[in-house]
Amino acid sequence: MVVDCGKRIAAWLFLAMMGSGCGAMIDRMLAPAPPSQSMTIYYQPRDWISPWSNDENFQTLPVDQEICSILHRGRAKDALPIIEETLGAADINADQRQRLLFLKAIALAETHETKGAIQILDQLIASTPDQWEFYFHRWQLRLLALDEQGAKADREAGMKLNPKQFSQDFSPTSGVF
Repeated sequence: MVVDCGKRIAAWLFLAMMGSGCGAMIDRMLAPAPPSQSMTIYYQPRDWISPWSNDENFQTLPVDQEICSILHRGRAKDALPIIEETLGAADINADQRQRLLFLKAIALAETHETKGAIQILDQLIASTPDQWEFYFHRWQLRLLALDEQGAKADREAGMKLNPKQFSQDFSPTSGVF
């Protein structure tokens, strides 16, 4: 009978771990966390953007993918001039302008310009109050700015639009901020 050497080593390691009390440790590591120890999700603005739209009627700009790529690489300061230049173009429609303003808010949040990002999100919410994403980011940024009342109001408004998203707990104190 021929036994694969890798399987033999794996079996030996498994038995050694079980014999040394590591089995209980492995069980604890693999067991789901109890509800009281649920994991907090860290908020990082750039993790919430995508260069593609789910809306078939909405065309993203060619520069959208470039901006998102720059933001995902943590280079928000490099994205801001591109966003400003594109916003100044005469040939963008209202949806594309809104998308660029949203990306600008994300870039400002990434560069710790919380007030500027919140102001842009205020504008976006005023013009399109049914977009849960705007409330979500303003909620997180208000938490960061220690505006508990504003954050609570944004969370309540967001719960009406996307209860699943707003029922989760996020920490605004990730490595970005």
